[in-house]
Amino acid sequence: MTPGERLGGMLFDSLTFLPRNLPLPVTQPLGAALGDLVWRLDSRHRRRADRTLETAMPELAREQRKTVVRRCFRHYGSVTLELFHLGASSPEEICRRLELENWERFEEAESSGKGVLVLTAHLGFHELLGPVVALYRGPMYGVVRPLRNRVLNSRLKIGRASCRERVWVWVG
Repeated sequence: MTPGERLGGMLFDSLTFLPRNLPLPVTQPLGAALGDLVWRLDSRHRRRADRTLETAMPELAREQRKTVVRRCFRHYGSVTLELFHLGASSPEEICRRLELENWERFEEAESSGKGVLVLTAHLGFHELLGPVVALYRGPMYGVVRPLRNRVLNSRLKIGRASCRERVWVWVG
């Protein structure tokens, strides 16, 4: 384990402790502020997000892209701390806080008896899909790319396993 991995693990543990012990209405704006800080400090990912947005939406002016990218960082910070906050909750408690939309489509697909393939993007709160489906329907299998930081990757694996989410690791 490298010193950077150890430091990342300690930072992760610190960041997960605080939101688990704060009310959700406090956690969300705190996460947005954290996302804003990351936006200011992480120029590599900020530039990558800007290039991606410029490719996807070339009609946006530079200032518009800057605004969108900053809002994305704030949103990601908010949902990350919200995820940490919910990490102290049981899957049942998590489900009580969610509003499921179009669940009947999942049930309809499942009723065919052939299984269901759910494709998601990293939009919104995708990390909650596994625990919710697992609670209502049994284990959900996902394909993931492991994190570079082995300490953080092991923490994520433990969280997924606690929710009956099974993972196939993609290497490539």
